[in-house]
Amino acid sequence: PLQKWITPSTGMMKINVDGAFIPSLGIAAVGVVIRDHLGQTKLASWHLLRHCRDAEEAEAIACHEGNVLAAWWPDVPMMLETDCAVVAAKLKSNVQDRSIGWSLIREARMAMEDLCRLEIAKISRSQNNVAHELAHFAIKSGHSEVFFFFFS
Repeated sequence: PLQKWITPSTGMMKINVDGAFIPSLGIAAVGVVIRDHLGQTKLASWHLLRHCRDAEEAEAIACHEGNVLAAWWPDVPMMLETDCAVVAAKLKSNVQDRSIGWSLIREARMAMEDLCRLEIAKISRSQNNVAHELAHFAIKSGHSEVFFFFFS
């Protein structure tokens, strides 16, 4: 059964990120969406990556970008959601591994320090559909954008 995205607690925002990687085309992209406790979109971003080795690297870059973009709201507690269990576990761990992508995980963790509070969660692909579609839109459109949404 498909699981739906769940709004964060009142006063909190969620950062949903996804990295897309198409090895046959040598193309990768990132999608980020930040929403508040009412489910209102505060930011949507898609970014075509020029260099990327694999899907895990795309996901680590997505987490880094999500954390950097969330710094626009430094006083708001955040939850970062990804559908990549490996990257979520590495972000939660204090252990430095010897993987090629460790520097990307370290950068994502350093960006977390600019936020007042950040929780990390692994969610299902169906719960992460908006970020997934944004990443694929970057591939289809061939460009990158960041949009901020302001509601009264």
